[in-house]
Amino acid sequence: MIIRDPDTMKGAGVDTDGRSKVISSNEERIAAISREEGEAYSWSNVSYDYAAADTIVLVKNTSSTKKLHVTDIFLSGSTATIATIHRTTCTTPTGTAITGINLNGSFSNVASATAIGDETTNVQGSIIQNVELRAVTVEHIKFDGALILNESQCIAVDYVTDGTTANVTIRGYFK
Repeated sequence: MIIRDPDTMKGAGVDTDGRSKVISSNEERIAAISREEGEAYSWSNVSYDYAAADTIVLVKNTSSTKKLHVTDIFLSGSTATIATIHRTTCTTPTGTAITGINLNGSFSNVASATAIGDETTNVQGSIIQNVELRAVTVEHIKFDGALILNESQCIAVDYVTDGTTANVTIRGYFK
């Protein structure tokens, strides 16, 4: 069997031991989805004076055809606290609307998600991870796309302790 490029009809290179010669690259899935499909997004809240047990950011997948793969969550705040990342049941989230930003500026796709800052109607659901935050630092939590939301599923981040500023960014892609 010979593997040939259909345009040039050149075959794959093989060394003296019969192994294919390959040049490869390694990139995160979110980068490939962003480049090829324009379906990678970021949701960030505007800083605000939060109360104890506030949901800082909630993202709900509203796509009926694609799953939302969460790749990263960035957390920061003015006060040392515990950030609780949880999957919650949410019907109509309320609070401050957050527009998902397409990570590839050459696409005009809009995120099939509802995102809310200072969300007030959800009830804390299944805890995925608790993260200890130091004051005035940034914590980066990597999920590499393994945290997946089906249609109408939500991910939320709550801060346990009262503080003066809170910031959360959730990044992910649709596939």
